[in-house]
Amino acid sequence: MQTRNQAAAGFTLIELMVAIAIVSILAAVAVPSYSSFISKGQFNTAKADTKAVALLMENYYQKTLAYKTLASTANLTTALKGWSPASTSSNYTFSAVSTASTYIITAKGRATGNTSCTIVVKEDGSCRATFCLKSTASAGIDCNQ
Repeated sequence: MQTRNQAAAGFTLIELMVAIAIVSILAAVAVPSYSSFISKGQFNTAKADTKAVALLMENYYQKTLAYKTLASTANLTTALKGWSPASTSSNYTFSAVSTASTYIITAKGRATGNTSCTIVVKEDGSCRATFCLKSTASAGIDCNQ
């Protein structure tokens, strides 16, 4: 026979609902923060990849006094020996157009959160990023910083 003095084991419905509410609030704060962190990391990796292509172009220029001529459809990993993107291929697409005296290297976002992101590096050393992070407006930011 059970007596009233024995404590019942388990949780009440109220305790369970409070725990679920706390976990929900924490998830609502953590998921957007984590997504922003991932987008920033992908942006920085793509920026580094475009600058690596620019360094290869400058290295080629130092050897031949002309930039390597690339069509917009050129596969950069085969056209530029020694370069492969550090970023996952599904996050950004890379392209370059160049003549003997100029080049433009472009990285366009493809991953969720970066689809409108564009990073452009030119032979004069300029680097512009537009729509890449919440802080970049349509005018873009100087990504040399």
